[in-house]
Amino acid sequence: SASMIEKKGNNEKFREAFAAYVPQEIDRITRLIDSLLDYARPSVSIIEKVNLTEVIESVYALAKVTAKNTNVIMEIRDKEKLYFLGDKDKIKQALLNLMINSIEATKNRMAEDKLSHKIKIEAFAENKNIHIKVSDDGVGMTPEELERCTMPFYTTKPAGTGIGLALIKQYIEEAEGTLSIDSVKRKYTCVEIQLPSIDIQGGKADEKENLNN
Repeated sequence: SASMIEKKGNNEKFREAFAAYVPQEIDRITRLIDSLLDYARPSVSIIEKVNLTEVIESVYALAKVTAKNTNVIMEIRDKEKLYFLGDKDKIKQALLNLMINSIEATKNRMAEDKLSHKIKIEAFAENKNIHIKVSDDGVGMTPEELERCTMPFYTTKPAGTGIGLALIKQYIEEAEGTLSIDSVKRKYTCVEIQLPSIDIQGGKADEKENLNN
């Protein structure tokens, strides 16, 4: 408070601690405001045909560089069917955020058990939908954390804003997709995204089928 600053302003240790604390708090508040604006502002999307294989391979390459002492695995099937209509940058950001979450989860688990852990990103096509899964055997979540994890401003991270998963969910729903999460504390977390696929010619798979009937 202002009175505490006035009383302890001449204390050298207090001044040093205060000088270190204030920039950190400013950074935290700035991140929170930026995240809030991203979540709340009307979203402008650039809709185009997106090759998800290219997006996933790019995200995987970034994760491999970032994840130290963690086995990062990529598995892609049905490459010719992994196309959807949506915003390429948003889906890439969503997948990158999920991979960062997994990297942090495995890092925290390694700090506990000193063992190596695994992250996997996989994609395949099934029933006219694209399925993308990001899974890890990191710290996992309790039932309460799992229930609340996509709510805005809910976070278990000391420096978290609580917007990350909420924003990812928003991006996926804008693309007419769904987001589901399964997790067990100190066992695993698996996040699955489903998106409507299109054929390479450009129409949604179910619309193309209806036109042919």
